[in-house]
Amino acid sequence: TRGSMVRESCTYVNSPSLQRLDISSNHLSSFAFGDTDPDSLPFIRLKELNVSNNRISKIQGLFLLEELESLDASQNQIEEMRGLECCPCLRTLNLAQNRIRKLQNLAANPLLDVSFLN
Repeated sequence: TRGSMVRESCTYVNSPSLQRLDISSNHLSSFAFGDTDPDSLPFIRLKELNVSNNRISKIQGLFLLEELESLDASQNQIEEMRGLECCPCLRTLNLAQNRIRKLQNLAANPLLDVSFLN
């Protein structure tokens, strides 16, 4: 939950009805979706994810979020984002104040608005 000072890492498992997840303003250094099996569809309805203002260097399992529309991962320590090409509904991506070195396969989503303001 937002600002609850969850420490170090966070793993979420099956929550098929969850549509919005805000774990911003914690002390997370990593974030992963617990089940990386695409056939289990653990977050099939997740539309908004806010992991901003943490210490995250890597987000794992983004390829599972096929209905994700908005991702705010600003103010972290992320160097590379993977799996965004599997998020065809993604319209807003905020990666400001990170250490992004590489973004791949975003051409498949021409409606995506990406923010890198550092």
